[in-house]
Amino acid sequence: MLSASGDGSVIGFEESNISSGPIGRYDVASQTITRKDSGSFLSDIAVNKDGSQFLAPGLGGVYDGALNYVMTLTTNGITPIAAAYHPSADVLFLIFNNTTEVRAYNSVTFQEIARFDFQTTFSSGTRTRLKVSRDGTVLFCTVPGGVRYYRHSLNVPQYHRLAVNGAPLRLGTPSPDGYGTNWYVHGTLVTNSVPAVAENNGIRYRCSGWTGTGSVPASGNTNVATFSINVHSSLTWNWAPSEYQLSVSLSGNGSVSSLGGWYTNGATVNLSASGNASNRFVRWFGDVPFNMAQDPTITLSMDKPRRITALFAPLGSAASFLGGEWPTFGNGAAHSGYFPGILGDASFQSRWTANLDNGRLNQVAVGANRILVTGYGSSMYLAAVAPSSGRVLWRYALPAGSSINPPTYDNGSVYVQRGNHGSDTQIWSFDVLTGQTNWVTPHSAQWESYYAPTVADGNVYVNGGYYGGMYGFNQTTGVQRFFLGLEQYDEWTPTYFDGKVYSWVAGNLRQHDRLSGTVLWTLNLGWNWAGWSMNRTIAAADGRMFMVGNPNLYGVDLATAQSAWTASGSFSGTPAVAHGVVYAISGSAVNAYSADNGAYAGTYVADSSLTWQPIVTDDVLIVASGSKTYVFDLGTHALRQSINAGIPESREWRSLYCDDERGPDFLFFRPGLAVGHQQQSTKCRQSRARAHGHQLLPRGYARHEFRERAHADQSRTLPLHGMVRHW
Repeated sequence: MLSASGDGSVIGFEESNISSGPIGRYDVASQTITRKDSGSFLSDIAVNKDGSQFLAPGLGGVYDGALNYVMTLTTNGITPIAAAYHPSADVLFLIFNNTTEVRAYNSVTFQEIARFDFQTTFSSGTRTRLKVSRDGTVLFCTVPGGVRYYRHSLNVPQYHRLAVNGAPLRLGTPSPDGYGTNWYVHGTLVTNSVPAVAENNGIRYRCSGWTGTGSVPASGNTNVATFSINVHSSLTWNWAPSEYQLSVSLSGNGSVSSLGGWYTNGATVNLSASGNASNRFVRWFGDVPFNMAQDPTITLSMDKPRRITALFAPLGSAASFLGGEWPTFGNGAAHSGYFPGILGDASFQSRWTANLDNGRLNQVAVGANRILVTGYGSSMYLAAVAPSSGRVLWRYALPAGSSINPPTYDNGSVYVQRGNHGSDTQIWSFDVLTGQTNWVTPHSAQWESYYAPTVADGNVYVNGGYYGGMYGFNQTTGVQRFFLGLEQYDEWTPTYFDGKVYSWVAGNLRQHDRLSGTVLWTLNLGWNWAGWSMNRTIAAADGRMFMVGNPNLYGVDLATAQSAWTASGSFSGTPAVAHGVVYAISGSAVNAYSADNGAYAGTYVADSSLTWQPIVTDDVLIVASGSKTYVFDLGTHALRQSINAGIPESREWRSLYCDDERGPDFLFFRPGLAVGHQQQSTKCRQSRARAHGHQLLPRGYARHEFRERAHADQSRTLPLHGMVRHW
């Protein structure tokens, strides 16, 4: 059965002939449903004037607007068999078994206020129904053979709803009653007002008047409205942007001609940034057109609020500020690929190379002053390496299997997936200082390979499942929270952003509940099949998701769960995003696009095909090919350095091949940039870095996987030479 609130904002429902007695509410505005079991057989539901109270006849249970149990109504131990609320007054009408009356109660105090004799005996066996007319003056009740009605003369205060809203936003503070639904006794003289000016997110709005319905006049041009309310009504305050705020901040030592202020819509502002004897201007960040980012003098049009930062750095190689941790793929659960800091005038020079094992190495993580790396050769292992010397601090040997993914560091622990077949696949947690296991939890798999685990908000999220899917585990205990089956693709990892988990598999972008994995929405962007491995994930920033499909680049607005833009082309890997710009690999180039609208913003051109994900700092872009690592100036797009170390692998379906049977060394730019490199010598060596080179780049880079599918149901590992090399 269904019942609407008097103002039509809520629909109540109950499911009959079920012992659990489910009841629920549907919120019309938000289109959301809340359900709860009453624990008893039910036959009807009643909702009061504004959806703040429910009553379930048969049980006699009274519930509040959130369906929390309040009390049970009975008379002489008998519960009501039918109920209805007055649509605009605090009155509840009830019928009790084996009586001839409809009884009226105050729905606030539950005191009886009247009885109306219908001159027939009501019985629970006849499924009695009770309804009230729209104006609340007539009662309708089913009786044997038909329907009877009763026009009552209750003298009770009747209320009318006033819905106060704002357009385009709810700005300022209406007085004396705020935005939302307010209730007034019939005939009340209402005065409502708002401030003449209100500010929100860098925009100054002026009230241009109001519009109304019901008892509110149709329009007015002041910030005060007065009227007598006699019917349900609405009042909407109208706001128009009049000024935009410019906020200017400094990072480093320098000066800017203005720190901002409020400007009328369309005004232009000239800004100049200046260094000093020991510092230089590097670039602008924030709401600055991409092509102006490195100009010390710029002219901005104040057609929107703008927050910008002028970055200054010391002259010479001391301009490097890149110390820190790189905990997982893309430098965090959002996988943005961004690390704040600058390389300045410095460049990378070799420091040390450490031999770990003859085998495959994965992308590193950096945390707790340790380089964390997984691989397998003579054994499958997780190791912690000292960033100052390359010395192995501890090493944990895992059972042999088909794969081990890159590690993730978080809050004193390291998380790793060891892959094999069936339930012989686990997610492991280790103490980062000692290498001792915290917990091990098995899950199902079928010889898949995975990206690094995503750790966020007390949970660990991974790709897994015998036929594909996603797992969630408790970060502290390892207890499985959920498993959700998805398309059967491997080599991806979930993305966590703003309290939600996201997956990007076979063209489907899904938002998931962080604790249950329940799919909250799905956006299908299409997919051209190119093998059963994704080899990519989502980069998230500023309320948007960015991902590479087959073959286009997509930007998705999370507020609407819709595509914001598409950049057509042939892209691969995972994009990076920083300062309102998205960077995506296309062949031997990285293309840059506006994160807002997908407008093309420039290209960084290498001389060989690029792979994986770009790394973006505040002044350089770093990306690798199969043989080289490239360092580009972020603003000018010019190539600053080319290093003969890359990610030497090619991919065809499930097979992986390397250019040399010796395989890659693992090259590490302290404290964390790692790339694959062909290296013959296994001798540990050390050389002096350029001035301050030991603080250059905090990130792990380049994931190496050299497996090939021998048969449809098994895999083997190619013999490789594994090292860690420090630059």
